[in-house]
Amino acid sequence: MRRPYPILVTMACAILLAACSASSTSKPEASTPAAKGVVDDRPCAQNYTQKGTIWTSREFRTFEEFSGVSPAQAFDLLAAEFVSKGMNVTQLNKELGIITAAPSVRFGDGETVPVNLLVKKLSGGGSRIEMVFLVGMGMMVVKSPKDEFCSLVAPIRDLQVAAKASQPKQMSKKK
Repeated sequence: MRRPYPILVTMACAILLAACSASSTSKPEASTPAAKGVVDDRPCAQNYTQKGTIWTSREFRTFEEFSGVSPAQAFDLLAAEFVSKGMNVTQLNKELGIITAAPSVRFGDGETVPVNLLVKKLSGGGSRIEMVFLVGMGMMVVKSPKDEFCSLVAPIRDLQVAAKASQPKQMSKKK
């Protein structure tokens, strides 16, 4: 009687190799600063961290602080940005500053992955946006979470720039 072990071992190796190649770091998209050979100096990119592997689960985190933008303004802009990106927003709590979305997983039979945002008030005024994206074991990420996070806060960054530009400038005295 012939043993099925060599076939099973071969199949397991093929699956492992396919998963390893699929989980390798992909090249950055051509429009990202990293693809252009430039250091990405956006605060959301500088504060970005990633933990875990495809074999366990992964956690992607970042944050950015915005002076001159109230938590209420930041919350409203983030909620609108989530909806405009087609995400299924499952929880909005403006009082606590919590936004939770559950994007669908491709080929996931209705499975979703949580994206959580927290809008905090800074002690000196302004807002801090914290973002967490959790991906389960064996799931691959198609788009760069860092770039997606940074695109979510782009309208807040634009509002911050506009607010700074509209402030009256102080004249310096010449001696």
